[in-house]
Amino acid sequence: MNITFIIQGFHCDACIRLSTMKLKKIAGVQEVNISGLDGKTEIQTDREISLDEIRAVFQDTEYTIVE
Repeated sequence: MNITFIIQGFHCDACIRLSTMKLKKIAGVQEVNISGLDGKTEIQTDREISLDEIRAVFQDTEYTIVE
């Protein structure tokens, strides 16, 4: 299953690496691709994952998840 969304709030490549690591910790996430500083994100999963579940991972960060 593929899920596509935008992560807003990136300032540098380290932001992208940190977000990638956070997303990979979600059970069922197999692959994460974040496209540059625009934040377009695609994850491949082996189960259905809601945007609310993804938002919870970023709850205490400066990043915002949008559809």
